[in-house]
Amino acid sequence: MDYNVLLPYLQDWNSDLILRHSVGYLQAAEEGFHVPSGVFHAHGSALTIELQEDSDVFAMLQAVTGETAISKELLWKDARAEDRASKGERFILELIDWEENGDPYFYENHRFLPQLVDGSRNASGEEHRIY
Repeated sequence: MDYNVLLPYLQDWNSDLILRHSVGYLQAAEEGFHVPSGVFHAHGSALTIELQEDSDVFAMLQAVTGETAISKELLWKDARAEDRASKGERFILELIDWEENGDPYFYENHRFLPQLVDGSRNASGEEHRIY
C-alpha cells in the first residue's frame, strides 16, 4: 500500500475512516496471533491475548473509536519532537512494516493454535501449549 493513502486521515485526525484500509480476522476461541513490530493491529471484541514483539514506539493511528475521540498526542507518543517537526505525520508512516502488513497470508503465517503436549492426554484431561 502506498502510505500516502493513509496520510490524509492522520493529518485531518477527525474520524475512524482509516479503518477502511484495515484487515480484520474473526477471533475464534483458543486461537491467538503473533503481531510483529510495525504491524497494524487493534484489540479484539473478545478477551484477547496477542503476542507482540518488543517495540520502542507506540502510535495510535485511529482518531475516533466508537464515539470516543482519541487525543492526537497518542499518534506522537513516542516520536521525537524533531521528527514530528521535520516530517509531520509522514514520520509515523515510515515506521510501518509495509511488507509484513501486506502479506496476503498474514492470517496463516501468524495464527497460533493450541498444541497438545505429547503424553499429556489421560482420563482426567490433557494439556495444551497455547504459544
